[in-house]
Amino acid sequence: ETREEWALGGAANVARWLAADPTLTVTLMSPHGRDVTSGRLQNLCEEAGVRLSRRLFDPALGVTVKERLLAEDPERDTVHHLLRVDRDVVGEVRGTDLAPLRHDLWVSCRWDAIVAIDCDKFTFRGETGASIASFVGRAPCVRIVNSKCPARWSEAACHLLVCNQQEMTDAFGIHNPVQARAQVRGGCLIVTCGAGGVTAVLTDSPIHRLTEAREVVDVCGAGDAFTAGLTQAALHHTPRGLERLQPVALV
Repeated sequence: ETREEWALGGAANVARWLAADPTLTVTLMSPHGRDVTSGRLQNLCEEAGVRLSRRLFDPALGVTVKERLLAEDPERDTVHHLLRVDRDVVGEVRGTDLAPLRHDLWVSCRWDAIVAIDCDKFTFRGETGASIASFVGRAPCVRIVNSKCPARWSEAACHLLVCNQQEMTDAFGIHNPVQARAQVRGGCLIVTCGAGGVTAVLTDSPIHRLTEAREVVDVCGAGDAFTAGLTQAALHHTPRGLERLQPVALV
């Protein structure tokens, strides 16, 4: 007996977690096209209460899919993860999309917060991607970035920059989060998957723990729930308030 289940992942999963808060209205900007999986993305967003913007729509595009094969043992009430197959959409945003994206992200002032999820696959790659990152960094709202390439965002002046310990080390060649923080223009560097859990670092501050866990088990694979929770906490502050933030306020 087999069954197939589909769920939102990555940036869409962050949007799903945020949309679970009935006080928030969430729009997802993500590359998608006319393929079957893009249709599933649209349906899952509708079910989750997330509006899928057509700003990054391109008929020729598909959607990144991470397929997990699981084996269930009903007698022992266990599920074993056997295999994951990734089909990634890799590319760059078209130059013709820059002007409308600039308007949406920077000029329109329509957002309380912008959350950028940078997996180094599409939206923030290349020259057009650098321009989009610049738009995000200048938006007049709360700006949160979770990036596998934190060096790409070092000049973007985001309020909260999230990466894991290995990504920080690869980007800056530094193992110490306090020293890495000096390379970042934004307000606060948040490092996940490090010794002792999650840490938040300001320019001249000691490290503040955001979690007490010594062993962190990330059940969703990319910290999506953490990013959504961090965003919800940040929304209790104004952009100016976040610039003067003490990390302990985000616990």
